[in-house]
Amino acid sequence: MKLFEEILNNQEQTTIKNNNKTTIFDRPSIKKIKTNESIEENLSVLAQFFLLPFKTGDSNAVLHIPVFDDNTKVQVLQEIGSHFEECKIVEFKEHTQIMLSKVRGVSKRFLEKMMDSGEINPIAYSLYRNNSVGINYSEEKEYKVNIELIQRSSEKSIIELWTFLNNTFIREAGELVLLPHQWYLGEAFKDYLAVRCFASVCKSMRVTVNPVDKAIMYISIS
Repeated sequence: MKLFEEILNNQEQTTIKNNNKTTIFDRPSIKKIKTNESIEENLSVLAQFFLLPFKTGDSNAVLHIPVFDDNTKVQVLQEIGSHFEECKIVEFKEHTQIMLSKVRGVSKRFLEKMMDSGEINPIAYSLYRNNSVGINYSEEKEYKVNIELIQRSSEKSIIELWTFLNNTFIREAGELVLLPHQWYLGEAFKDYLAVRCFASVCKSMRVTVNPVDKAIMYISIS
């Protein structure tokens, strides 16, 4: 068995997307809210996971987090939203989207301090330690990852991360899509800590790759 098996005609991807497509008919209500600035120097696992891509990637990006219950909404606003200057609540009929942008300067400094001291969450660091390379690809190939060939990791923070991601992104779309920074298709893929951690909790994993340089564009997990 090979680690990667090419998916032809995007059959598997199409099935997943069609089965989990969220159809929105009603116009959502949008309101801008003011979040309280975090005074905690020790960023939570979730905060680190969502803040690090802004540090090593596009600092002007907008983070969209789907929430389906009040407890998750409060958690997002307190643990994650407090680190952003701008926050919008987009309410649909069946769920809510929290849109976050412009990371606060103090939160950037907290994050840099954790990176310098080696306290940064290892799963987030595995995915986003390198600077992102913004390249538009005209072609792509998709591969199924045989997770049976990946050695599982016992990193404890994966349970907290997976529980949150499963109740938000996966609940909305049927899968979680990650954009790792400067990862490439090859046997070394199975050694990334993030891969080993997600392989310990997920049922399936796919990668979308640029066929020219083998750069991994997306990792789809469900």
